[in-house]
Amino acid sequence: MRLRELRKEKGITMKELGKVVGLAESTISLYENNKRQADYETLLKFAEFFGCSLDCLLGRNTNSQPSTPILSDKDIMFALLDGDKYEEIPDEVFNEVKEFAQWIAEKKMREQK
Repeated sequence: MRLRELRKEKGITMKELGKVVGLAESTISLYENNKRQADYETLLKFAEFFGCSLDCLLGRNTNSQPSTPILSDKDIMFALLDGDKYEEIPDEVFNEVKEFAQWIAEKKMREQK
């Protein structure tokens, strides 16, 4: 049921969601009607597309915010300083960069719909 709710919140059809994650509309329907269970890889695709945690997707937590950042601290550090000078960046600067990177990633996901 949560998959249907998330899809409707985004205002997309089953066919459109299927295109994004590489599945047939009929498969999305089976998932939404609890007639088929998605595998781990598919669940990850849904969670990434909707920008939510797996717990949210599975109905365990209705908070749609990701439980982990889309970009890891290591990825951000690598982009900033080749990942080897972490101690040289003040925490407040790193946190601002991290928030900006998260915003960009979420913006890209919204544009994909």
